[in-house]
Formats: sequence, structure tokens, C-alpha cells
Amino acid sequence: MSLFTEEYMTAIIGGGGAGVAAALAASRRAPTLLVTSSLDTMGLSAWGPVIAARQSLDAEVAAPAILGVLLAGAEQLVRVDTATLQRRRKDALEAQEQLVIYQDTVENLEEHSSGWRIKTKWGASFKAKQVVLAVGTFLGGRWLSGEDSGSGGRPGEAGSERLAEAVLKLGVRVQAAHRNASPVLRHQSWLDPYLAGSRGDTELVLVPMRRRGVELYAYMADYRRSPDEEQIRQITGRERLPIIVPGFSVKYLELAAGQLSGRGELLGRPGMSFVGSVGGRCST
Repeated sequence: MSLFTEEYMTAIIGGGGAGVAAALAASRRAPTLLVTSSLDTMGLSAWGPVIAARQSLDAEVAAPAILGVLLAGAEQLVRVDTATLQRRRKDALEAQEQLVIYQDTVENLEEHSSGWRIKTKWGASFKAKQVVLAVGTFLGGRWLSGEDSGSGGRPGEAGSERLAEAVLKLGVRVQAAHRNASPVLRHQSWLDPYLAGSRGDTELVLVPMRRRGVELYAYMADYRRSPDEEQIRQITGRERLPIIVPGFSVKYLELAAGQLSGRGELLGRPGMSFVGSVGGRCST
């Protein structure tokens, strides 16, 4: 399918878990554009190997990556091989004949007579009848890791500050949000998920990020929160596990409540939707 199609039915901005799901669903029906700032991280499960079952996409896409089922409160969670899940997501996207994937950063959104015009950092311009924002923690995002900080939804990738300005100009109400990512630790040998230990109110679970992997992602025992390095070091017997990827926190903008219709569209802005973290709902 040509990149220079006159107009797409749907344009998705963001290539994380929520963006992949939106792109797969839309491209099975009509010509679709997916704009992502990085093809390398497209489809990445950015917040560890435990995700909500509802986020695991089509069974045919996710099944080879699912390693187990967990229960946390009322919602079912699944443990995945993050590398396999990303590869399966990419393969599924690339197999869609009506999908164009374009690497760039969207900096502006404008309404026009039949929908939306999307403009990118490097000067590309596209038109679409519908636009879906799936930029996760990148909308106005700023990360902090130790004494280092920068613009972006996570270290090493640029944020969407200009896009945030464009969204605000459209009259969309946003609110400040915050999320933590755990440090990644390394064990000397492969192991199943296990209770890492506890001290006081701190109770952690270490989960391998890959099938038979030695890279471990730390969760609080409810799988909803990520501990920081200090909390991990408080756990007796885990003090010497080396940290191979530092943890970080990110502050970003998400859609304020009460602005979406029952169909998920922004009230007063037909054809505009927010999905995933930027829509106020966690997605990996």
C-alpha cells in the first residue's frame, strides 16, 4: 500500500501495546496509518512481563508469548515473554495489507473538512477521517532516573511536547499522571516467578522477562506497582542481585475523566480517540 494514499480512514499515533491493538483492528477494515517514533521499540511491553489479559490482543498474536496466568484482584493478568510478544506484534502489523507504518514524531493535529491532518517533525503531512492517540506516557512526558532526567516517555526516546501543545489547543482537558518502572535485575540462572521476600510492608515478586530468561522485573506483590531500588535492596538475600537496567519514573499528561463517549470518541471532537495510558487506562 502506498505511503502517499490521499486519505486514510484511521491514523494511529503511537506504536506501543495500545497502538498495536488499534492498528490491527482498524487495518482489517480500511486503509490505516500507524506513526511511531521508533520502529525498534514498536510493540514493546514497556512495563514488564505482566500485563492485563485484555491487553494480550488476538489469541493468534499473543498465544506463543503467554507463559502463565495470574490473578490480581478482579482482573486476570498474564505473564509473557516480552521479546516474543514484541516480535509477534511486529509480525502481525507487517502482515496487514491495508496498514502503512511510518517512523516519525507527530507534532501537530489539525481539523479539516473531512477529518484530521497529521503533521510530523520531519515535514510529512497525512489526512485521516479518524485519529487515535496511543502515545502512552510520551504526551508531555518527562522521565527521571537517579540524578538524570529528560523529555520522553522513557529514557532514550523523545517525548511528544509539541503534540501535547496541539492537544491543548484543541480544548482537550488533561491531567498530570505518574508511573514508575522497576529496575531490571539479573540472576545467575533461570527461575520461575517467586516471592522475593519481605521486610515490613515491602513485599516483592521477581518475574523473568523472557522464557528461561535471567533478566528479572520486580513488582510489588499486587503486580500493580513497581518498587524502586531502595525497596529492592531492603529485601534480605536480594541485596547482591546486580541491576542491569536502572529504574525510572515518568510524569506525563493523560486525558481527564468525563470526555469520552460510549464509543470511545472525544466528546465534541468526532473522529478523535484516546487509548491506553494516555486515555487514563493502563496499557503496556
